[in-house]
Amino acid sequence: MKDDLEIESMLRDLRPQQLPADLRTRMKEPPVRTDRWKRVVAPAVLAAAAVWVVSLILPSMPPRAGGTLEPVTILQQQSSLIDSRVIAVIQGDGQAWEVMDQEWLDEELAICSSSSVQVRFTATRRELVYQPVPYY
Repeated sequence: MKDDLEIESMLRDLRPQQLPADLRTRMKEPPVRTDRWKRVVAPAVLAAAAVWVVSLILPSMPPRAGGTLEPVTILQQQSSLIDSRVIAVIQGDGQAWEVMDQEWLDEELAICSSSSVQVRFTATRRELVYQPVPYY
C-alpha cells in the first residue's frame, strides 16, 4: 500500500481534461431563448386541463370507507395500571420526591350510531409521575 504522502502528491498532480472541441463551441454560443408560449402558457393550460379532468372524476367516485365521520357513542372506558416503578428520588422544596414510571392500559368500547358497528380500542401509555416520598 502506498504511503499517505505519496497519495497526496498524486492527487495534487491531477489536472482536469480538456473539453471536446464541439462542446467548447456550443458553450460559446448565446443560449437559445424559448418563446413565451413554451415557457408560461403551455404549462398553465396543461395545469388547468388537469384540474378540469380531476373535477370531472372526483364527484363520480364513491366515498372511501371512513371518509365521513359517523356519530359515535363511547359505551365503556377503562384505564388499568399495569406497572409502576420508582426511577429516581429527588430533593426539592425541603421534601423528597419520587419520580415514578407508570405504564397504563387504556381500553375503550365504542358503537357507531348509524350502523351498530362496535369498535374496541386498546392502547398502552407511559407516564412520569412525581409524588412526595411517604415517611412512616
